[in-house]
Amino acid sequence: MNVRYPGLSALCLFALVGHSPSAELVLRDAHFDFELLPTDFHYDLSGVTTNGSSDDSFDRHAGVAAGVLYSFAGPGDAHGIIVGGEVAISQASYGSIGNLTAFSLRGQAGYGWALTDRWMVHGLAEVGYGMSTFDITQNSAFSAVSMDGTQLGYGVRATLQYSFNDLLHVSLKTGWQDVEYDLSGGGIDLTVNNSGLMIGLGISYRLSNTPRPLE
Repeated sequence: MNVRYPGLSALCLFALVGHSPSAELVLRDAHFDFELLPTDFHYDLSGVTTNGSSDDSFDRHAGVAAGVLYSFAGPGDAHGIIVGGEVAISQASYGSIGNLTAFSLRGQAGYGWALTDRWMVHGLAEVGYGMSTFDITQNSAFSAVSMDGTQLGYGVRATLQYSFNDLLHVSLKTGWQDVEYDLSGGGIDLTVNNSGLMIGLGISYRLSNTPRPLE
C-alpha cells in the first residue's frame, strides 16, 4: 500500500529550492550584433530650387554593432545595474537612387536580471552620436549629390540572453530607436528623422566570469 504525505513532499521541495545555488549576475561581455533597424522616416528638405517635407521609408535598413557590457551587481546578487558602450555602422537603402550610411558611438545604461545560470534578461536605455553620409545618384528629381553631417539618436532595448557555457552566449534584442540626421551638400540641407522598431541578434564572449569581490 502506497502512503503519500503531501505536507512532507512540499517541505522537501522547499528545502531543495532553498539550498539550490541561485543565479548570479556576472556580465563582463564583449559582443557583436547584427541589427535590423527602422525604415520609416520624416524629412525636411531645403535648397535653392527644392523645398519640402514629407513621410517616406527606406527599402532596407541594417547594421552591425560591437561593444562591451559590464554589470555592477553585488556578490551573490541575481540583478543589478549594467553599463556599456558600442561602435555601430549602419546603411539604409533608398530605392535604387541612394544610400544613407552612418557611423556612431553609443552609450548605454540599464538593469539586468540573471533568471537562471543560463538565462538572463536586461533592459537598456541608450544615446548615440556620430557621422553620416547620404549619397544620391542622378534621377528624375535630383542631380547626383553627396550630403554629409551628424546624427543624434536615442533608444531603449530589451535583451534575452542564453549561455552555451561560461564564455559564449547568444542574445535576441528588440527595442525602439529615434535617430535624427542633419545633412547638407550640393546646395541642399536635409533633416531625416528615422524612428521605429529595431531587432538584433548577437553573440558575446565573457572576458571574465569572476563575480565582484566581497570587499
